[in-house]
Amino acid sequence: MENHNTSREPAPSRFRDGGKWRTVCFSVTVICCWLIHCTMGFTYSFGNLNPYLTSYLRNATTDIDYTDTLWIAQSANFCTCLLMPFVGLLSTRIPTKLYLFLGTLFTAKTCDTLPSLRCNGSTFGTYWSIQASFPITVLSYGILGGAAQAILYPAPVNIVARWTPSKVGLVSGLILTGYGLGAFLWNFLITWYINPHNLQPDVKIGEDMFYTQPEVLDKVPSCFLVLGCVFSGIQLLSLILVCEAPEPETHSATPDDIDAINNEDTAPLLYSDEEGTTGVLGLADGLDLDRDVLDLSSGDGNLQETPSSPTQRQYHPKELLKSRVFWTLWLVLLTTDLGTVFIITLFKAYGETFIPDDHFLSLVASFSSVFNAAGRPFWGLLADRIGPRKVALCCQFILVSLVGTFVTCEVTGRAAFFIWVCGMFLSMCGLFTMFPSLAYRLFGSQYFNANLGLLDSEGVFAALGAAVLAPILKDALGWHGVFYFSYGVLFLSLVLNMSLDIHCGNTIPRQMRSVLSLHRLR
Repeated sequence: MENHNTSREPAPSRFRDGGKWRTVCFSVTVICCWLIHCTMGFTYSFGNLNPYLTSYLRNATTDIDYTDTLWIAQSANFCTCLLMPFVGLLSTRIPTKLYLFLGTLFTAKTCDTLPSLRCNGSTFGTYWSIQASFPITVLSYGILGGAAQAILYPAPVNIVARWTPSKVGLVSGLILTGYGLGAFLWNFLITWYINPHNLQPDVKIGEDMFYTQPEVLDKVPSCFLVLGCVFSGIQLLSLILVCEAPEPETHSATPDDIDAINNEDTAPLLYSDEEGTTGVLGLADGLDLDRDVLDLSSGDGNLQETPSSPTQRQYHPKELLKSRVFWTLWLVLLTTDLGTVFIITLFKAYGETFIPDDHFLSLVASFSSVFNAAGRPFWGLLADRIGPRKVALCCQFILVSLVGTFVTCEVTGRAAFFIWVCGMFLSMCGLFTMFPSLAYRLFGSQYFNANLGLLDSEGVFAALGAAVLAPILKDALGWHGVFYFSYGVLFLSLVLNMSLDIHCGNTIPRQMRSVLSLHRLR
């Protein structure tokens, strides 16, 4: 009889207690979420794909150049940033797998590859649109692709973070390596499929080089079929296998519970202001976001960094809109994003003006993705030791220095071009990696997707600004003008970062000033 009762112990309890099934489900979930982000890493392949794409479109419409096709990438960013707050709220109201399926559906329609969708009349696909017109390509590749990004980007990080709330920074950095490393794979696939014989652009118009060879251009539309099949297969398999974290057992906190928690490493947020007043953040009502924050710097002894926990206050997006901290951070992100857009999307097109080797440039694009991916855990570990503010300032200083001297690669050669591009991507990822983890820790997990999207809404203005300014700068000042503009905007972001306490005065406590210059990975 006793054996019978023992055998009927509820599975969820064993699962919750850390049994082997929990380990298996957690491992499978991490792999699946990593793979989903890997497919989204196709975003970083635009710089490698752009010369082929622009040349194909220009073959039909002679007015198209590289600054025009920037609208494709920036319409995706525009749509992503515009939709993320809304789809983030949607994710709190529907099951996780249904939420992920919507993103997979949009991705499939963007690439126009799922037979069932095509047979049902789905015509918005890049395979078809690129053969039709440039505006429809912007719609299919850019807008629908941006919708898929908005849905899929934050969900995998949030899913895995719920499994290990005490190690949010580690797991979010791990998942985001897929986003950075994905382009390494897709760049090789794109170049191998479209230009296996390393043909060079054969027409020069102004400062730009374009392909006209049929053996290159004829493969551009079908390349989207190949990529779409791969993406759809990976995402649907991951959707089936991903597991949601079990609900934690909770109980009402007593004074003894609070004392016990405060003595553990996973304590709620402890603060000590400059007047010597101490308290537990997130356990009292009415705390202002400008005060209820983490000190993510190390060594000052006033605050303890702690992960999101059941006792941490959960901030609704409406609360963020009333916070000066939020809007100050939003402005820093805007200038950072605007300054990096041109590097991400145009570095290969610029390199073709003085490096006549398409395979080498594709190799640079692929290895920049490796640095983009490998740099995430590196910067994350460094931030754990010296604090994210110092890491952010370090990354900004390196990035500003490299962008400001990027045009010297025309003289120093291909080796310098390789180092500069990889260095810029390495420093960019140092800024981008920490943001999802900080959003989770600062604002809680309940509205994580919506809050992440709200702060990332600055990308709407960055995308529009980049698309509008690129042709103006290029026509007036050439490639040098484009990159010097990037340098100026990034320098402004660095200045805003360093002088935030001057502009905000006493409104923002000292502990909040460590949360600066962070951004979602583009």
